[in-house]
Amino acid sequence: MLVVVRCLRGIEWICAAEVAGLGARVLSIEHRLVTCEAAPGALLGSGTADDAFVVAGRFVGVDRRRAALSELCRQVRMMDLAGAEAAAGRLRTIEADAGFEVVASFLGRRNYNRFEIEAAVGEELLRLTGRRLETRGDWAGEGPALSWRVHLFDGGGFLGLRLSGAPLHRRPYRLRSQPGALHPPLAYAAAMLGGPDAGDVVVDPFCGVGTMLIEAASRQPEARLIGVDAEPAAIRAALANAARAGVAGAGGRERRARPRPGWMVGDAGRLALRSGAAEVVLTNPPWSRRVGLAGTLARGVEPFWAEAARVAGPAGRVAVVLGGLEGQAGPARAAGLEPVLLQRVAVSGAWTTLGLLAAAGRAGAELDRLGALGLTPPPEAAAR
Repeated sequence: MLVVVRCLRGIEWICAAEVAGLGARVLSIEHRLVTCEAAPGALLGSGTADDAFVVAGRFVGVDRRRAALSELCRQVRMMDLAGAEAAAGRLRTIEADAGFEVVASFLGRRNYNRFEIEAAVGEELLRLTGRRLETRGDWAGEGPALSWRVHLFDGGGFLGLRLSGAPLHRRPYRLRSQPGALHPPLAYAAAMLGGPDAGDVVVDPFCGVGTMLIEAASRQPEARLIGVDAEPAAIRAALANAARAGVAGAGGRERRARPRPGWMVGDAGRLALRSGAAEVVLTNPPWSRRVGLAGTLARGVEPFWAEAARVAGPAGRVAVVLGGLEGQAGPARAAGLEPVLLQRVAVSGAWTTLGLLAAAGRAGAELDRLGALGLTPPPEAAAR
């Protein structure tokens, strides 16, 4: 079945590698999209996906003129709407009176906007399916049971139906959050680059509400996790989220054979860990104005690199998400860390960088490791 997976701009190649590992046959990689043939249910386990849609049909020859709105509706009438709904219905219960929404996006300039696309296609789907069209003002709770996606690009595009009841990036475990909390699929992508093996120690010196470590546990359930944050409230939130995720059960009992993580209040610039204690340092230092640095890092994140290098040791690696990471390459190298790759990623309208660093001289070995995992960085991700 033809499925389109939507992800953050910049991690398309990581998402493609992940869905291929889930059994999909990747057909194309485009701006924020990975198109593949797959058993739809398998893709619901994707950690890097923002969303996944079974394709009802492709748009052809849809240009920028306003007349294209009528052409969109004409082509919708020829698509396999029932087949798409049946595919989603095999994965979850869809009530007979379930309502639907239409969400549109497009690349390039057009003489119509996304709201006009949504209105035109929505009215056509209303007529064809007999279901109730819901707008944002109609929503109660999470939104309509059925979510149709229209995406247009360079004269073409697709109409797809969301496979799950809610976007895949919404993690049920994250009951508690805070300003600056990391987008979970980006945390999962970082965990893929960090690549902990069973039994490896993974340390997050800026753990916040626990997203990085929880996503790492999803990727590798047998990793040993240590989260550190300067704020006691963040540690409390991380503990609650980890318990909800099954990383640590209520009352400290372990579930799903996952090791109990250690969570502690501490200073990221002066970690209470021995040198070489971790195989992977996996973290997201504060990079927005909403979250400030504290302790020994109150004046800037630069001293963190020496501590990361010390804890990771000569054989470890550091996977990090940080705005302006390219500007931190100098301090990182001074600490003995060599950038392996630097990938720009767009998150909520802002650019950040997903980076992998290792001890000097180990970049080649790290690239070989990624290649063995099916992760081949694009040229633009090459460290400079």
